[in-house]
Amino acid sequence: MRLTGSLPIHKRKINRKKPFISQCLKVSEIRGSFWQGGLAMNDDAPRPIEELLKEEYGFEADKEKSTKQGIYNTDLPTRKLELNLVSYKELRSKIFPPNKWLVQNLIPDNGITCISGEPKVGKSFITLDLIISIAKGEKFLGEFQTEKKRILLISKEDGERLIQDRCKTLDSEEDRPIFFCTDQSVFLDNGTYTNLLIEKIREQKIDVLVLDSFRRMFKGDENSSQIISEVQNHLQVLLKEGISIIFIHHHGKEGILKRKFAQKLRGSSDILAMLDSLLIAERKDAETLKITQEALRIAKPISPFIIRFPSFENGDNEFEFKGYVEEEKEKRDEAKEAILAYLETTPEANQKTIIDNIRSEDKSLASTTIKETLQELVDTKQITSKKEGRFRFYSSNQESIEDAQVVEAQQIFET
Repeated sequence: MRLTGSLPIHKRKINRKKPFISQCLKVSEIRGSFWQGGLAMNDDAPRPIEELLKEEYGFEADKEKSTKQGIYNTDLPTRKLELNLVSYKELRSKIFPPNKWLVQNLIPDNGITCISGEPKVGKSFITLDLIISIAKGEKFLGEFQTEKKRILLISKEDGERLIQDRCKTLDSEEDRPIFFCTDQSVFLDNGTYTNLLIEKIREQKIDVLVLDSFRRMFKGDENSSQIISEVQNHLQVLLKEGISIIFIHHHGKEGILKRKFAQKLRGSSDILAMLDSLLIAERKDAETLKITQEALRIAKPISPFIIRFPSFENGDNEFEFKGYVEEEKEKRDEAKEAILAYLETTPEANQKTIIDNIRSEDKSLASTTIKETLQELVDTKQITSKKEGRFRFYSSNQESIEDAQVVEAQQIFET
């Protein structure tokens, strides 16, 4: 690395009462990065700044020239920065191992996966069922093959008592290779706990780290890309241990129009950017949970699927895979929700206005799908339509919507 210019470093008396903390007097910029001056501390003992300079950058501070000024002036030469380039031909000829799955088609191995949804939809419960399946090496939901692994769950949402109750509900075995931590002081936006976690990962031979929830793992603003980037840096350090990371996250608040899947993630867009897989959990009714794989880095996302949520009564304690959702029907349902949500806020609108507004929020919904869904809603009397001149206008029919909801609830109850 070549450092240019001169770096003023103020002298300071060593404070031996502050181990593990850099006593920062001045932050000096060195070719686009930042370096803390003053005194460097490692995990063992305080170290004078001149030792760090010599070790890291290959030069010694000239104390004699700076005695009167009280600073160390240095000519900063030396360590050469090298960039390794790979040619197009070399890259094409490289042989990489095949991509591996922690959970087949859902969760890549040695990557970051997010399970997100509205509060209280059952994310923590379904995640616990997931990690028990991984610990057993059995199929998750009887559908998705897992690799048997050792797991650490850090929960800052649920206490040990609640986790114990759920474990006893979901699993009859007394022992599994799963470890728990409910320490509220754990944060992953600094190196202290990252290093401690690495020790525990190595000590217990952990393969999978589960965080519940992501927001509680750092102190800063989740909307700050700088804060999220720092958290990601610490997660990347943990990934170098060969583990997989799964974290639970929450959706943000809805606006006038419902946001589309990945847009629902709370916080900075950098959260989505760091993910290798994104699973969205949505409650359809009291017993049904829909899982949508909105993003997958190494392959094409699979179709959404339905999970039956157990009642946890009379021995009913297993989550059940109910099949994949038909894509065409799914799009119609999305268009239906978008149309009804829009007409709740707009007393009356023509077809073009409705289509333009919905597609401005969700480009995946085709104009034809929206037109056909508008006609379906008119036929089922959930909305009304009238023609004025060249245009047809639509408005909500609140009484019909409520009647349709009652009928739907009755059908669910009968089923």
